[in-house]
Amino acid sequence: MMGMGLPGTTVPEYHEAKWEGPHDSFWIGNTKAGIWCELRDDEYHGPLLNLYHPPHPASWSNNGKGGFRIKKDGPITMATAFSGNHHIKKGEELSFEWSMLITPVKKINYKSQFTDRYFHDAMAPIPSDEEIENGVKIVNLHHANNYNPI
Repeated sequence: MMGMGLPGTTVPEYHEAKWEGPHDSFWIGNTKAGIWCELRDDEYHGPLLNLYHPPHPASWSNNGKGGFRIKKDGPITMATAFSGNHHIKKGEELSFEWSMLITPVKKINYKSQFTDRYFHDAMAPIPSDEEIENGVKIVNLHHANNYNPI
């Protein structure tokens, strides 16, 4: 499991988290199967990277009343997302959106997992000769790259 305020770890017997960080998603599973879930609303779609932190989804976070809970009970693991009580006025709209993926989304290429080496340096995107000699095969180019070799 990872997310909901936890680093990669085994699923705890019980864990509860509030909207205190970029805690908008979680994944539970192993290499054979898993589920990833991200909580959103019509104004919020979480960051692709941890470089920025938009305000939490208003519906789910509900001014700190919302959160997540994981509870194991024998062979069953229950993941619960909650928002706390809302008082909705006439004509008001409240959106609870989520996205789920069943993982893995493609067959794992174990050879690639252990032989392909990635390079990512947004400020200097060209790997050195030494880095290439050490096995770099794939270079990630960042869309916000400010590199100018001229």
